[in-house]
Formats: sequence, C-alpha cells, structure tokens
Amino acid sequence: MKLVRVGAPGEERPAVRIEEGRLFDLSSVTSDIDGAFLASDGIERARAAVAAGSLPELDTDGVRVGAPVARPGMVTADEVAAAVVYLASPAAGSVTGIALAVDGGMQGLRLRPAAGA
Repeated sequence: MKLVRVGAPGEERPAVRIEEGRLFDLSSVTSDIDGAFLASDGIERARAAVAAGSLPELDTDGVRVGAPVARPGMVTADEVAAAVVYLASPAAGSVTGIALAVDGGMQGLRLRPAAGA
C-alpha cells in the first residue's frame, strides 16, 4: 500500500495505491495526508478501509499523482528548532552518525526546493 495525493496542484485529495496498482480515494478516512493523519493512526485506518473494501476506486487514466505529504519543502523555523532540541536532548543519546533532513520531505521525494524558496 502506498499513500499518494491525486489531482491538480493545490487541489489534491488523499488516495492509496495497492499492490495491484489500483487507486482508491481516502477522502472518507482523512481530508489530507499530513502530520495529524500520521499521528492519529492514519496508516492503520487507511489499511483497515482498504481491507474492508469501503473506499471508492479512482480511474487512473490521466490522473496526476502528487507527493504523499501535504506540504513537501515548506519548513518552519520551529520545525528546525525542534529537530535541534531533540538532537541535543537525552532522548537522542543513542543517535550517532545520522543526517537528519528537516526539509519537508524533499529528500525523500528526490526534489530540490525552488530557487529562492
């Protein structure tokens, strides 16, 4: 199962692509794939909805598939500060040799921020 967002830029809706390549609308499960979705067992709720067969299937012809997260590349100073606080805290005591990318998912998407962004 892969989480995706489908539709024109700025008008995407959440969806899930299953192993067979079929695409299902996740709008009945969540309004978007974002931090709140991920923090509230969203992946398990999506998995359960797929297993129950309760999601409408989407026609994949000509459908634009976008980034799975709602706001890739848009990082706030508070998010960077939170990463620094974590790395400086005792909670990160066993973290060694890691490059922590605080980039809104850009590295995972293999995208580069727009010039001047």
